[in-house]
Amino acid sequence: MQEPVALVQDWADHDAEAGAAVAAAYAEAAEALDRDPGGAERILRGFVRRLNALQSEDDYLIEHDRHEDAEEAYFLLTARTGADLDEAREWFDDERDF
Repeated sequence: MQEPVALVQDWADHDAEAGAAVAAAYAEAAEALDRDPGGAERILRGFVRRLNALQSEDDYLIEHDRHEDAEEAYFLLTARTGADLDEAREWFDDERDF
């Protein structure tokens, strides 16, 4: 499965600390989903909340168009679970601040 290379690389090029945080958030969510696919909603919502926490005062995700990369990473994680995509979209939209 394709990993979120664009998300991590783009963020790392701009801000190494944010890139490392995104990589860690993705890896931890992927591991949690592999261990507990039934916990998809909780884990996926938590992943989005972690991305929300990375926004700076200048709306980092929006200003740099990284919201599309974040969404791609989210749905790569969703694909690990077999969760209904419409439900997963609702979870994403409910949680995201970007």
